[in-house]
Amino acid sequence: MDNHFIYLLCAALAPIVAGLGYIFCKDKYNKEPVSVLAGSFFLGIFSIIPIGIIEETIEAFIQIDSLLPNPLLYAFCNAFVVAACTEECFKMYFLHNYIWKKPEFDERFDGIVYGVFVSLGFACAENLQYVMGFYSVGGAIVAYTVSIRRAIFTIPCHFFCGVILGYYLSLAKFERNKKNTKSSYISMGLLYAILFHGIFDFILFYQTAYYYNLNLGNEKEIAAQPIAPALVLFIIFIIFNFVFWKFGRKRIKRLADLLRPKSKDEIPVYITCSNCGTSYSSEQNACPKCNQLAEKSLQDQKDALNQNLHNINEFLSNQDASSPKKPFDM
Repeated sequence: MDNHFIYLLCAALAPIVAGLGYIFCKDKYNKEPVSVLAGSFFLGIFSIIPIGIIEETIEAFIQIDSLLPNPLLYAFCNAFVVAACTEECFKMYFLHNYIWKKPEFDERFDGIVYGVFVSLGFACAENLQYVMGFYSVGGAIVAYTVSIRRAIFTIPCHFFCGVILGYYLSLAKFERNKKNTKSSYISMGLLYAILFHGIFDFILFYQTAYYYNLNLGNEKEIAAQPIAPALVLFIIFIIFNFVFWKFGRKRIKRLADLLRPKSKDEIPVYITCSNCGTSYSSEQNACPKCNQLAEKSLQDQKDALNQNLHNINEFLSNQDASSPKKPFDM
């Protein structure tokens, strides 16, 4: 085992570790169990197997290489149909089935944490596959270039796709109602993740097809290629990533702001669910039986108490009005 292999292994894993460490530290007060986080991460790694099989099947079915003469069609099919739809749907499937019913999934921010761990698990396997694959084919310099490029752009793409999936899965668990159902929130998360992932890949695949047609399949020196199209695509790519990262960071901030410290001396308060009557600790954000939000149950109980007080006052005022007034004794 040479030194380049070890260095490339570290280069491939470093952005993954950085992303996992960042989101773990953002969960400040009620840390998730390491065993459940590890399960999410390794589930993401495992997901590369069915995703790879499905992607290769789709590529063979639509004969993706035959679409190269049409850069727009090639980029769209490769980015949205093959990559984005397949990867994000499988990640959401594994994420939902693994954590939905776990008692550890008891805060809104937990969805983002588990979403990132699943997504970066997949990104870890994919990153190792790309970096080591280019090392075996193109040598160390090419592999280092690929690892740096993927660390700056591709890994953050998977990170924020995980944020989006986890964010809307949390809304589906803790904020669903008659208007916004569980399926509508999950569909919204998938739509946003596929859209951002697809646009990210579309720009890259379009550039590949464009220069393939420009060179007519023959390799040429980069200096001989026109610089303007490459520069325009690069600027568009940078702007898109800025918008994408800002979108994801807003979702992280919104749910992170809902976190609160839990004192060891805090006396537990119990809430009675206004929907099914189950009693549970106020430390839980929703009823464990029917998922009615704790805030909703508390508001319903407050409204019921106010209504009872109003009825009592009204009854007393009616009693005072109907009772005869006796003169004072002299």
